[in-house]
Amino acid sequence: MRMYLAGGDSEMWLSCLMAGNHPYILSSFHNGLYNQSGTERWVDWYHRLNKMNAKFIMDSGLFTMMFGAGKDKEWKENDLIKYTHQYLDTMVQIKYDQVVVEMDVQKLLGREVHKKFRKIFEKKWDIEKTIYVWHLNDGLEGWKEICKRYPWVALSIPEMIMCLDKKKADSIIREAINIARKINPKIKIHLLGCTQNSLLMRKGYYSCDSTSWLGGARFGSAGHKLFINGKMRSPPQGLTGRSWKPYQKALKDIHRDVYNIVKPKNKNTLYFLYACIAIRAHSKQNSFINQKYYNNEPIAKLWN
Repeated sequence: MRMYLAGGDSEMWLSCLMAGNHPYILSSFHNGLYNQSGTERWVDWYHRLNKMNAKFIMDSGLFTMMFGAGKDKEWKENDLIKYTHQYLDTMVQIKYDQVVVEMDVQKLLGREVHKKFRKIFEKKWDIEKTIYVWHLNDGLEGWKEICKRYPWVALSIPEMIMCLDKKKADSIIREAINIARKINPKIKIHLLGCTQNSLLMRKGYYSCDSTSWLGGARFGSAGHKLFINGKMRSPPQGLTGRSWKPYQKALKDIHRDVYNIVKPKNKNTLYFLYACIAIRAHSKQNSFINQKYYNNEPIAKLWN
């Protein structure tokens, strides 16, 4: 299983992920390359990490467009088709040759219109390197359809959590994985927006992603977690950049190599350290799941 850490949209976050030595990275086209700011630096980092055997997924950024930075703009069908072509054409221009996520516009434009977007991806991108996304409004037949047609499919976990109770969401995920495996035993299943232990502790899926590691960088010690005894654990409450010293030794013992890379000298480097610690925690979580459910499949390293 591969746990992709989302948020690799800028030079700063990519440098964190390299320092944290995690090889699975998810970036957003809308958050980074679409806005053109820092494009050259991102591309430089991508090719640098690509040579180090990092595995990338490029997300379309549709969720951000609908509910984040682009939510105030009215996106019509023609706008989104133009955006889709720009998305894929940019990938070619920067010589990006890894995985992309489709434009899953079915909730916005309906399933029939969505078929137009899938045809664009089928024509312009390698089907083996495209993740096709299922949403609740696609229904059971929609899930069966993409499992028959595509080798890599995804379930939108945030949507399930928002629309269903936890028990129902868990039931649907289990059923979906079982159905997919019966249709195609070699199919790759991705859990979009998911690093919850309760949902990840199972067999059958291939990959997942989440931005939860960014809590360490955004909120310092209050936002980062350590993976201990099979669970993500938060540090003691009230620990801040100024009062973190009592916890410092434990952090150094668990993440000594990261600490040696980033020796905190000021607030910014301290928060960079917390981000690296969060990355390592998720790497440990990834290793733990692989050891328990996936024949102890090793996680590749960017550096030794």
